[in-house]
Amino acid sequence: MPETSTQSQVLDRVDLQGGKRNNANVFRNGQRGGRWSLYFFNPETQSRHRFVLRHPNGGFPDPTPAGLDEALELAQERYIELRTKADRGEAVNVLTIGEMVNRFLTKEQRRISSTPHEGITDGRFRLIRNQTRHFLDFCSRKGGCGASKQVHLFRRTYLDTYQQWRQDTTDAVDKAGRVLPRPTTLNGKVSRIVVHLIQRKTLKRTAPTNPSKV
Repeated sequence: MPETSTQSQVLDRVDLQGGKRNNANVFRNGQRGGRWSLYFFNPETQSRHRFVLRHPNGGFPDPTPAGLDEALELAQERYIELRTKADRGEAVNVLTIGEMVNRFLTKEQRRISSTPHEGITDGRFRLIRNQTRHFLDFCSRKGGCGASKQVHLFRRTYLDTYQQWRQDTTDAVDKAGRVLPRPTTLNGKVSRIVVHLIQRKTLKRTAPTNPSKV
């Protein structure tokens, strides 16, 4: 049965099968809307890590006790990956595409402000969130790199087919019969994500490219 901690951050903690007590467990983060997370302690480096659990398409388990089984399934897969890395002496805390998008959205959400010319509006944030959802869908499609791909291995040339994919999946035209979304609109949407990657200095580049031309 889930163990509820008296700490507001850790709720419904359950030790992970295959992990020793206090070595790996899942819990709901009370400070993040109850989202399920994985706690992992690396005994080799004496370091502690916490990861928000999510599906390859960017979705989250039900942020209530009812989402436990779903969270355990995701956590078990992640734990095996982390345990393997730790045994090999590899770095554990490697940022993935899905994690990068989540951090990006968290950063943008903090910028929401009702004061004119300060930060962004709530409507703007919803637009950005929709843009990143399309980006994750693109990465998670059949034949895509997957949201679990490590950011530092992501090549900008991978986005060369994003425009065609969006137009094919949207299957819409404007009043003049032009295919939507338009290339200029897509450039702006993808650029915001790419610029964030570049700012993190983790994007693997094959040649100098203007982000607005992605």
